[in-house]
Amino acid sequence: MSNTCYDPKAMKWSDIAQFIVAHLVALCVCGVLFVVVPLVLFVLLILLFLLLALISNDPGGPLFFPGLIGFGLVYLVCSILTCLTLFGISIGLQALRRWVRFSWWVPVALVFPVIFTVLIVLHPEFFWVTFVLALPFCVYWLALSGSDRILTWARRKFRKRPEKQSARAQQITGA
Repeated sequence: MSNTCYDPKAMKWSDIAQFIVAHLVALCVCGVLFVVVPLVLFVLLILLFLLLALISNDPGGPLFFPGLIGFGLVYLVCSILTCLTLFGISIGLQALRRWVRFSWWVPVALVFPVIFTVLIVLHPEFFWVTFVLALPFCVYWLALSGSDRILTWARRKFRKRPEKQSARAQQITGA
């Protein structure tokens, strides 16, 4: 088990590209699950309320639309900030993995107890928020680890290898 230090000069362009692609995949997965899907459900809810207002012949429509739209905008901003925060945390964890070797599942196993402990110390009545805070991290980290593993496999599989000469070609060239 080698303990390699983080050296930006030692990183190859293919490593940097793999890093960026893996994070883009994780951001897309988190974005779809925590931004796009709730946004679509929110639009469907608004359309359902409008349809109910038309059916009930309510000319003013639901008066709670401003509250719904405000809640939707706050949720959208919070989801985007959460994805960006997870991006920063995972970059830190990947940098830490260059110095200290640990398995991909360790952050997922530690996120629940760490957040639970912090919340119990700060606000014991909000212990249930642990799942709300830990779930996006688990999704992001698992998407990042999976895409990184697949990209590593693909790079090894399709890496250009020096071709071996046949025995006849070696006899002809004298090699």
